[in-house]
Amino acid sequence: MFDKNKSVDRWCHYLGERFPPLSFFLTIIGYAFTAGALDKQSFEPVSFILCCLLLFYLAFLFRLDNDDKDFDKDCIAFPDRPLPRGDLRRQEVKKALRYLKYILVAYFVGMFIFSPQVTRLLLFFTGGYLWLIFHNFYIEKWLSRHPLIKGMLHHGLFFPLTLLVISIGQPEIAFSLHAWSYATLLFGAFFTFEICRKLNPYTHPITLHYIHYYGFTVIYGVAVVLLGISAVGAWGFGVPFILWLCEGGVLFFLTILFLNPKFFRTVQIVAGVSLIIHAWAGLWV
Repeated sequence: MFDKNKSVDRWCHYLGERFPPLSFFLTIIGYAFTAGALDKQSFEPVSFILCCLLLFYLAFLFRLDNDDKDFDKDCIAFPDRPLPRGDLRRQEVKKALRYLKYILVAYFVGMFIFSPQVTRLLLFFTGGYLWLIFHNFYIEKWLSRHPLIKGMLHHGLFFPLTLLVISIGQPEIAFSLHAWSYATLLFGAFFTFEICRKLNPYTHPITLHYIHYYGFTVIYGVAVVLLGISAVGAWGFGVPFILWLCEGGVLFFLTILFLNPKFFRTVQIVAGVSLIIHAWAGLWV
């Protein structure tokens, strides 16, 4: 039974609510599996576990950081979420974020010491990119007025991060065509999912989701471009047929939204399934 007075219970409840187990775990594990299986003859279980831990950790850190930053808006638009509901106090969330970032720095330093040169280079770029994200690229006010550019910059992390997780087990192919193609198809799939999960036209306007800021027609065009980017990555990765079917499905249901905005939930589900299949691209090669 959930006990609000117990810290462990509150954090476990937060994790269970904000990280849907099936989709979250399938995506992360598929991401780490494909990154470690580009060269099928040299799959390293230890590297796979390290990649999973890093990806889980970053996902948790970003979710908690976003929930903290969106607290004021969530109190109005989503009062039933854990922070507005009072399951976690802002003070303990900020303290946790501070220590989580310290641990991440220590993890990167430890990996830097014991990693080959290629991985060290990618640790430097990934760490620097994370620093810029957490500081809003030092143009916070400007980005707040241009959310699509902000989203693009944030999702740009998938390029250095994907090359990094590949280099942990296979540094010799970290900059190969397959590696860049996988990073490209993930960039498109994750960004598309980010857009598709925020297409509810009935959400409180204070959230300033893409659809509120730009309108559906513009967002539809952006999603089409992102699906095209994923398609190019799928072609370079050598699995165009399966992933192109997924992208076509997302495009079909996005188009249906023109006729019936109530299909926004369906679009989110289809984009989520497509993301999982993209993350597991290594299975289809």
